[in-house]
Amino acid sequence: MALLLALARSDRNFVVAHINHGLRGAESDTDAAFVLAHCNNLGLPCYIERVAVPQRDGYATEEAAREARYACLIQIAGSHGCSRVATGHTASDVLETVLMNWMRGATITGLAGMPPARPLSEDILLVRPLLNVTRSQTQEYCLGAGWAWREDASNQDPRFLRNRVRRELLPMMHDLMTPGAADTERLARQTARACAVLRSDLELLDEITQAQLAAITIREAPSLIILNGLRFREMHLALQRRILRSAVARLQGDTRDLGFELVETTRRHIAADGRRAVWQWRRGVNVEWTGAMAGNRIRLWLVPNNQTQGADAQIKT
Repeated sequence: MALLLALARSDRNFVVAHINHGLRGAESDTDAAFVLAHCNNLGLPCYIERVAVPQRDGYATEEAAREARYACLIQIAGSHGCSRVATGHTASDVLETVLMNWMRGATITGLAGMPPARPLSEDILLVRPLLNVTRSQTQEYCLGAGWAWREDASNQDPRFLRNRVRRELLPMMHDLMTPGAADTERLARQTARACAVLRSDLELLDEITQAQLAAITIREAPSLIILNGLRFREMHLALQRRILRSAVARLQGDTRDLGFELVETTRRHIAADGRRAVWQWRRGVNVEWTGAMAGNRIRLWLVPNNQTQGADAQIKT
């Protein structure tokens, strides 16, 4: 609602979309009616869409709800010629996300929090214009304008990790902080700034990685990449890790399910000039180190689904 108020006060042309997951019965419907009434008062076009969210063990996961919501937002944006979808994520959300990712054992990319913008589709960009302000600041903004909002009752549900981080972990952290030195509000703003700096550093490292990957690529086809292993072994270990991941991304477009140890086991074997070995990585990718007898090559290729033997397996040495 703070985002809606800010946009209403701007000179931007936009439409409002409210996605009703239908998971809270009458409360969900009342939320939708609340948004529609505010938009009608402002003379803004508002589209209320109800989406079905797959459930597991009797309740919908945050991930399932998010995927259904964004799929619907892409459809609405596309049908109205919108190039951007704006959401109301705040610095408080960034802090919660970083803590959750840290507890899940995320890599540096996960600790960089949520980006201010990312592609949702080929021609639609997701933007988060409120990442530099906290949740409390958005509430103060609404109160100052006499602008109402609603609280989602599911935000109290302890089955969701984010709720426990928000309602249990953050208050505990607040109590442990030195009085007057910091609080969770300041920590949220500092975390958002640190994530922005880290993301810019990662962008530079990604540019370097892509350039170095191109420099050592001997052959690239839709389902095969061959790299010069000797030049790979001369590189800094940080580049070695990122090059292996980037090569997989070239083949499949995503590496979120590639754990650190999976990549590191392969990297260490290659760096140590071990004997020929082939690893079967997740999502149907094989990685081969040919060894000196076969030209010191790193080969990555896609495996047909019916030939996948399971994740993390070293299948031949």
